[in-house]
Amino acid sequence: MLSSGQGVTARRGQDGEERRARSRQGFGAQEFLDGSKYEGEFVNGLKHGKGRYTWKNEEFYEGSFYKDYRHGDGMYCWRTGNKFIGKFYLNWREGYGKHIFPDGATFKGLYHADQRFGPGVLSEPSGCQDIGLWHGKHLIQMCNSVQGSFSLKNLTEYAAYLEQTTVSGSQSQIEKDDNLLLYDDFTILPSGIENYSKDGDHLPLPSGIRRDLDQHFFGQLCEPDSQPYEGHKRDPLSTLPLPAKMLLHIHKHRRQAETLDWDVAEVLSLKKDGFSPKGPLEVASELLIQQASRGERQAVLNILLDGLVHPDVADSQGHTALIAAVVNCHDDVIHLLLDMGANIDKVNCEGLSALSVCHVLYYPCQPFYFLSGPRTQTQDLMSYCGKPLQTSPQDFTTDSSSQNSRPQTNSTVLTNWDLTSDHVGAAEALSHTGLPQHSDTQETVRRMAAMKFEHRVRLNTMKLLLDRGADPNASIVPLPVLFLAIMAADTETVRRLLLCGAQTNVCLSSEKTGLYPLHVAAALPGPEGPKITELVLHALADPDARACDQTEICEPSKVSTMARKSWSTSEKPFPEEGGRTALHVACQRETDHSNASKVVSLLLSHKARTDLLWSGHSPLSLAIASGNDMAVEALLKEGADPNLPLGCGVGNALCFITNFFYHLDGKRTKLLDILEKSGADMLNPVHVGDCKGNVVDYAHHSFDQDLRIAHTPFHILNMEERETFKARRHLLSKMGHLLRGAAVQREKEQLEKEKELRLNCETALSRTDADASHKTKPPTAVKQRSPSWKFCYHCGRSAAVKLTACTHCHSVFYCSSACKRKAWDERHREECLQESASVDSFERMFLFQNQQDPTTVLKSIEIPTYSNVQLKIVGTEENQPLSLNENYSYN
Repeated sequence: MLSSGQGVTARRGQDGEERRARSRQGFGAQEFLDGSKYEGEFVNGLKHGKGRYTWKNEEFYEGSFYKDYRHGDGMYCWRTGNKFIGKFYLNWREGYGKHIFPDGATFKGLYHADQRFGPGVLSEPSGCQDIGLWHGKHLIQMCNSVQGSFSLKNLTEYAAYLEQTTVSGSQSQIEKDDNLLLYDDFTILPSGIENYSKDGDHLPLPSGIRRDLDQHFFGQLCEPDSQPYEGHKRDPLSTLPLPAKMLLHIHKHRRQAETLDWDVAEVLSLKKDGFSPKGPLEVASELLIQQASRGERQAVLNILLDGLVHPDVADSQGHTALIAAVVNCHDDVIHLLLDMGANIDKVNCEGLSALSVCHVLYYPCQPFYFLSGPRTQTQDLMSYCGKPLQTSPQDFTTDSSSQNSRPQTNSTVLTNWDLTSDHVGAAEALSHTGLPQHSDTQETVRRMAAMKFEHRVRLNTMKLLLDRGADPNASIVPLPVLFLAIMAADTETVRRLLLCGAQTNVCLSSEKTGLYPLHVAAALPGPEGPKITELVLHALADPDARACDQTEICEPSKVSTMARKSWSTSEKPFPEEGGRTALHVACQRETDHSNASKVVSLLLSHKARTDLLWSGHSPLSLAIASGNDMAVEALLKEGADPNLPLGCGVGNALCFITNFFYHLDGKRTKLLDILEKSGADMLNPVHVGDCKGNVVDYAHHSFDQDLRIAHTPFHILNMEERETFKARRHLLSKMGHLLRGAAVQREKEQLEKEKELRLNCETALSRTDADASHKTKPPTAVKQRSPSWKFCYHCGRSAAVKLTACTHCHSVFYCSSACKRKAWDERHREECLQESASVDSFERMFLFQNQQDPTTVLKSIEIPTYSNVQLKIVGTEENQPLSLNENYSYN
């Protein structure tokens, strides 16, 4: 033990040695207390440049140093005889290099953080080679395909919906902390940390230091602008999933790969044509997948216990042992693989996880037909969602020995067989006896029993995966699993997926119109529709989420489509117009109105907005167009505005009652009464072609679009067409009557307001005119009022017609002699006589009281305007030609 004085002396001597070491420059040598030795270049006392470092155990490194770190090209030799030749980054093997083993085997491949990470070739002394993608000591993806690998390509009905999903740098979203990125190096790390910290394996690096390190590491191959600023992270790729991390790392070192003596591109393409036969790792990996496919649990366990084969090893198609076990419903093997560390959410090259594979085999593909085109309609979605599960008879004649043949998976869907209930009950009983999964019998009942048995087994496998923590959001191919369950109207599976964290805010791609799960649920027919919609809403789905179909035009609204062609380019779209919401989808359903109205009520109870427009349509107008009077009543009860102005050329809710291109099954009159009682305004102006008119003009315009009904003589029409003609003419007559009544009522209200205002004014004047003489004065009168509305007093039209005033009272107008004759006979004869009589008596009384020249008096007289006034729309010209193309032969 040293005394205190000796300790002080030793410490001072050590400090002096450190000062001399820090001042060391150029080439030199240094021995350390642990027995290691360095010979090479120094800069400011740090190992910097070319040199050789030898450890006490005779391991040594010879190559490039950077500020005391092994950094750049170099060679490391272990005392066991292993040798690595390649690049180093802060003491770690990084980039492409070559590892030589004592037995003569070699590994050439890509490294990251001192481990194999990417493409590589392991060559054995025997001449065979293990080729593929590596992670650490394990081969994780081979360059050859295992026979019977699962693929959507093998299922012809799914092949059309296959999306090849590859992870690329542009597709991968690197999660960054934007707040940290705003700060500089000194805010992230203490100032000068690089001068006193030697723990580069654990501490983050300032951006300036990392740029210097990259420049020294890559040399002339450095791309300074290609790396994002990640100074606050030790490893810039640490937040990415493994496939994305590996692909970005490969891309980072792509220029170095061009200088190698082996074909990196061929390995990345997962081809083995130019290499030697399979090595022992590839053989063992293939055997693991095959044994898992057969359900050989003990064989799988023996392979994994050796520790050479990774449980997630995949073939060139991404087919893993877990997926192979899931395809064949070997639950015991699935448990074993997961217990041994298999990644339950790993996806294959097509982007399918084990859970999505199970769902694809469990559900049919029929519900996906509506996604086949670039532009889809809600009618297609409603036609195929919840469709009965079907399987073609030829599926059962195929050899069932193949792992991926359809008979192995066709029993995962229920079939609509044309059989008696007795047959279905023999089948149900046999399915509980544990019938083998692949039955060779051709009897229909036994085949049904086998299908039902495998159907239950597949369901148990799905439950197993979810219980073991499978992520329902890990795969979106061909669709997210939540979509598959909703489209199949499987209420219980939807409930289970939502409880396991299935996201309701994930939508399909824009090519598939960007639908959300709530859109699909709202389109489901049958009692499952409201149940699943309620489940999705309780999972906090946004009831106003909008699809990406804002450019679509609602069909078959051809009248509206024709009107849209004449829109002015200066007109701007309405601010609330966009894609469909779930409420639009539910209101657009043309069948199963009872369940559709329940879905509408559910959406409204979760505060779904009723004023959002799609293709110019509101949910109310779509409900009217589909003839769903229950949905119409539910919308109006929850405050939907019947007078909401819709998109240009679409009109308003009343217009859809008169759009004869929609078949409302005789509900037009009922719907008209519902809207009229809810406050729908018949006098609101709407677009009709290139001008503005009223809803009656829109109705006549719609009536004229059917050339057969509107422009064919009545006696030529068949009986069904005659009934259609009479029903439409009756509706037009009722619309005109309602318009007339609305105008009369509105005019009366205005007259009452003016009368009350005039009385108030007279009262105020009489109080100030107390001293005025009380001689007889002529009756007080105001100037004759201008008519507020101008329309045909019989049919109600105002646009594209020439209106002529009544020759007797000049208070009403007509669009044709036929309308004038009908109005005169039905109502205006008595009205006109009463009005003339009232005017005559008024004139006689006024002349008698004043005894003045009649000519002079009449010039100042005010004639009371008859309460039935006329509708005049801005833009209508008096001199427009008369349209007499209507079919009046019936009248």
